[in-house]
Amino acid sequence: MEAARPFDNQIHIPTF
Repeated sequence: MEAARPFDNQIHIPTF
């Protein structure tokens, strides 16, 4: 999961 970072999660949607 690339959405490990809080700020990164706001930029792109976490792809599971």
